[in-house]
Amino acid sequence: MSTRSAIGYIDDKNVIHAVYCHFDGYPKGVGKILYNYYNYNETKELVSLGDLSQLGKYIGEKHNFDNCPPDTCNFYGRDREEDDVSSKKFYTLNEFIDYFEDLWCEYLYLLDNHVWFVCHNGNINKLKEFM
Repeated sequence: MSTRSAIGYIDDKNVIHAVYCHFDGYPKGVGKILYNYYNYNETKELVSLGDLSQLGKYIGEKHNFDNCPPDTCNFYGRDREEDDVSSKKFYTLNEFIDYFEDLWCEYLYLLDNHVWFVCHNGNINKLKEFM
């Protein structure tokens, strides 16, 4: 069973760029990997590649979707060549939350000014404090 999540960052114009992630969205899964391995530049690159099946410690290179290298991200577009899986833009925090909650995402992760936040059940906390 999957724990759906969303991963996003806020750019210098206060626009949120975000993607869907299907597996391991809980804080000790996706949250821990984001906190330990993804700064602003890595997150920007991650989100630019679109929706993910699974987040890894490393973005990695294109590979066979069904044979993902250990600790590597598995993307629907790059690795399975699906269409319509690009990142989304949001102009308010509420738009971001509403969109991904409608996709049944349980955890929403957002990088703002180099600090990771997590939204769960409508509550937003610093990820470090939530873990």
